[in-house]
Amino acid sequence: MHTSILDHAAMRPISAEEYMRAKLDYEMTPTALSMGLGRDSAKIIVIDVRDKPSYAKEHIPGAINIPEYEIRQHGPSLPKEKTLVTYSWDMTCVLAPEATMKLAGMGFKVQLLAGGLEEWKRRDLPLDKKPAARRGATA
Repeated sequence: MHTSILDHAAMRPISAEEYMRAKLDYEMTPTALSMGLGRDSAKIIVIDVRDKPSYAKEHIPGAINIPEYEIRQHGPSLPKEKTLVTYSWDMTCVLAPEATMKLAGMGFKVQLLAGGLEEWKRRDLPLDKKPAARRGATA
């Protein structure tokens, strides 16, 4: 039996208003994160939940890399007193929401970076980037 996305939404015991309020409570904009890293960086841990090669290529400055599939393994070693801000590729990527749910279930204070790395880059915020290899360069 096939059900549509609208059928699933109708089965939820939360109103649209409650959902949107919760969404705002648990999302952080790229600008807010950038400002928070400037003044409250000791209270925040930014977690890039993409794969290791993607993190190595580019990531938000100061972010640590814990791929989504390793969150349950590494979560217990994270400090409970800090707010964990997760991000992945973009607003359609499910990696960061999945990681955020897992961390919340472990008792962490969590926020999701709205729009992910794509929105961070769109706003021209700083990135740590791996230098591109030059053609003909020798080791």
